[in-house]
Amino acid sequence: MLRRVVVLASLLAACGDDDPSAHHGPPELAALPTARVTESRCLVGVADGRAPPALLSETGCVASVVPLVPTDELVPFAVASPLFSDETKKMRWLAIPPAERAGYYADGSLDAPIGTIFAKLFRHGDDPLELRFSVRGVDGFVYFTYRFEGDDARLLDGQETVAITVSGGREATYTFPSRESCRTCHGAVGVLGPTHEQLAIDVRYAGETRRQIEALAALGVIEPRIGRGMPSPHDPDAPIEARARAYLHANCAHCHRPGGFAPVGLDLDLRWSTPLQDTRTVCVPTQFEATAGDGMRIDPAYPDDSVIVRRMHAVPGDFPGPMPPVGRSVVDDFGAELVRDWAASLDASLCP
Repeated sequence: MLRRVVVLASLLAACGDDDPSAHHGPPELAALPTARVTESRCLVGVADGRAPPALLSETGCVASVVPLVPTDELVPFAVASPLFSDETKKMRWLAIPPAERAGYYADGSLDAPIGTIFAKLFRHGDDPLELRFSVRGVDGFVYFTYRFEGDDARLLDGQETVAITVSGGREATYTFPSRESCRTCHGAVGVLGPTHEQLAIDVRYAGETRRQIEALAALGVIEPRIGRGMPSPHDPDAPIEARARAYLHANCAHCHRPGGFAPVGLDLDLRWSTPLQDTRTVCVPTQFEATAGDGMRIDPAYPDDSVIVRRMHAVPGDFPGPMPPVGRSVVDDFGAELVRDWAASLDASLCP
């Protein structure tokens, strides 16, 4: 037990922890590098089609696996609204090729140059579970993950699962994704978290509060951009609609958007940037009752019966089935109640 506590303390000191549910202030991150590296060593050749190494220790991305210490090539970042993944905590890094920087597409999503690497650590309590990578290659993004075992982490070829215990003594079936299954959610947008609205927040770098967009721009890894970000769903001072929509953006909008992984013809658009009336949520009935059930997607008069709320409370085997359908095996009670409370706050007379 002592070794595990020491490992976790070292990991947090090296990486920071951007879990927004742990506090109401800015996410805590490690200090930024003082300068960008001049030569890429992390996952060299993967963007050009080379297979990733079999072990995390062989990737050139970490100075140490246990405790996990990323190299200075990997720059820490945080997002305003993270994806719920069976109560795991996450840490994130990006590596932009030397002499290049990321820009933005028209919708605010990050336009990362070829060779860009995104890394995300998932941990359960004191235990690191996996380190996922998204690499922008010459033929599009490639996705793969390393599962921690002993003193290293091995590259996974296929999907694997492990049972973990979460709040309330519930048993979750945590899923390590296969390389192809990542495309289910990532296919429409490449990378999900790093959008302007998600990055334009205050963070604390080793105790110093800075605007993240400005800090990353000053380091030279992304282009500067003016504009406000979305709030954290856990921010009690933010309007409830903004908090609920930020949650839905992070957990649902990767599929529920134009071109997303959703039934052809589905008109639901849960992106943060979409005006509320164009999201097709409030007072709008479901389109496909055979799979979604019948009722209003968001019903102010009957918030608990809102289809979106019901599906957020669902687990595998329920009808209608859970949303999101992958990436979680237990209910995020916080998120489901947040969206339910937003529905209840709306004027019931909005619906005919």
